[in-house]
Amino acid sequence: GRARDAEKFLDAVEAIGTLPTDERLVSEVRRLVFSSDSKLLAAGCNDGTVRILDVTQGREIAKLSGHTKPIGTVAFSPDSLTLASGSEDNTVRLWDVRRAREVSKITCDAEVRWVAFSPDGKWLATRSNTTDVWELATLERRLSTKGYGAFSSDGKVFARKYGTLVDVWRLPDGDRVPESKDHFQWGL
Repeated sequence: GRARDAEKFLDAVEAIGTLPTDERLVSEVRRLVFSSDSKLLAAGCNDGTVRILDVTQGREIAKLSGHTKPIGTVAFSPDSLTLASGSEDNTVRLWDVRRAREVSKITCDAEVRWVAFSPDGKWLATRSNTTDVWELATLERRLSTKGYGAFSSDGKVFARKYGTLVDVWRLPDGDRVPESKDHFQWGL
């Protein structure tokens, strides 16, 4: 998890010295995320750009521009070939990491505060005023709800927590799992 990523990052920084940054860039960074192999580090910035650093080489390899407001969330796909960035401009942008270019844009109902890929890379969850699950092959919204959620390890189920309630849906149809129709209630 994060502790392992931090350890790898520190090992890489120790091996190469320091990453090429200046104080202004460091103050601009709002969110950081590692690729699945921890070789790339993406930084969502206040200026609406995403910077991608190659940690093993110690250099910036891409500056992705397209958002018009600060970026509050970034996530790599499981294969690290796609990066999702969510912004205060109410959009999620999907980026081809190898080509350093935007490939898709999703417009949400408000500032995007969270993005997450399913473990199989077929789905993207976004959180603004609502939590939406998008099928990446078609960019079709398959589920819209409130609260935060998580994908199952096979990407076929999405669970969402809202208050003390938890609901579970099957993907791709977005049907609620029968056992959860009356919600699970946490004993909080």
